[in-house]
Amino acid sequence: MAKCQAVWNLCARSPKACEIYLEITGKSPTSPCPTRWNSYYDCITDILKVQETINEVLRKLGLAVLKEIEVQFLIEYINTSKPISEAIRSLEGDKETFYECLQPELYRMHKMLDLLKQENPVYCGGLIDIIKESILNRFEKYNLYDTRAKDSILAAVSYPFFKLKWVPRTEKEYVKELFIAELRRFKQEDFKSAHPQTSTLKKKQKSESYYMFNDSDSSTTSTDGNSSTCTDLETL
Repeated sequence: MAKCQAVWNLCARSPKACEIYLEITGKSPTSPCPTRWNSYYDCITDILKVQETINEVLRKLGLAVLKEIEVQFLIEYINTSKPISEAIRSLEGDKETFYECLQPELYRMHKMLDLLKQENPVYCGGLIDIIKESILNRFEKYNLYDTRAKDSILAAVSYPFFKLKWVPRTEKEYVKELFIAELRRFKQEDFKSAHPQTSTLKKKQKSESYYMFNDSDSSTTSTDGNSSTCTDLETL
């Protein structure tokens, strides 16, 4: 990494170094930018694209050349970082990126990292474990069985492109039941909003029961009450 940083720094400071880099590799040099997502990943990828000629550039610039073992490390590092890089690119859009994309992307990252781990990487096996742990900690509330993840799960399942395709087979029944339960809840709420009088009547009945009114007909009681009241007023 230090050797990569050396060539980035030199090319960023020296137009002459940029000319040498371009002349030998046929590509313009790039440098990481802390305010740009994936810039570090992209810059290492650019170096690997010209790995056949990069050492010639380094010699010409008076920098230490890359050893074969270091090139292999960079390749593993890029493969390990690729799931995160692709997820960032997928989620950073402002036109076709929605909340429902989050859960599928998180599961895709985990799946890809698991596959990379199965390949028994020589240099980045520990890095894969650290990345997975960091993702779990950072997105803890999006764990499938965390109650806080309910909205993101329902959003993903409701999206026609994803539905249940992103859900692991062992969790499919749980997510399906969660979605059905939410649909039933919405249906009940729609029914209540469409029949407001029924709801009001129930409240009225509850209120009358609470005050222990007589079981006699309310209209009769009201009439008798009014007659008695009128008689009393006339007497007064």
